[in-house]
Amino acid sequence: MIRSAKKREYSTLSQLWLRVSIHAHHFIPTKYWTDNVHDMEILYLPQADNWIYTKKNKIYGFISICDGYIAALFVDIPYQRHGIGKALLDFVKDKYTVNLTLNVYKENLQAIYFYRKNSFIIKEETTDIQTGHQEYIMQYCNNNRR
Repeated sequence: MIRSAKKREYSTLSQLWLRVSIHAHHFIPTKYWTDNVHDMEILYLPQADNWIYTKKNKIYGFISICDGYIAALFVDIPYQRHGIGKALLDFVKDKYTVNLTLNVYKENLQAIYFYRKNSFIIKEETTDIQTGHQEYIMQYCNNNRR
């Protein structure tokens, strides 16, 4: 089931974000993620529309949207490759009437493959000023939304 996250769940979401970020971004020092987990919970999640994938009160993943920008899409490590990320992505594709964009690290090949498979295209290459790593700006364009 996908539903809106409750504020009391932000701590759980930020811890999930931390685990998956460290796992998926081995090329960025762990300290970067641990230094930012508090901001994720207190600053970033409250600014977004947060949708969680849950079964029997357990959160398996979430997606955060800010003005058509996918700020986060994270699925807990043991549950990756079970269709949860796709379900969350399909949910926001249907819900939002804008062309969705996101940033993904160039070194995160698994994520790039996932987004390309789900109709996102690379629009631009940039450098993340916080980490110094190259990233792609990707966009989903639904022909019915143009």
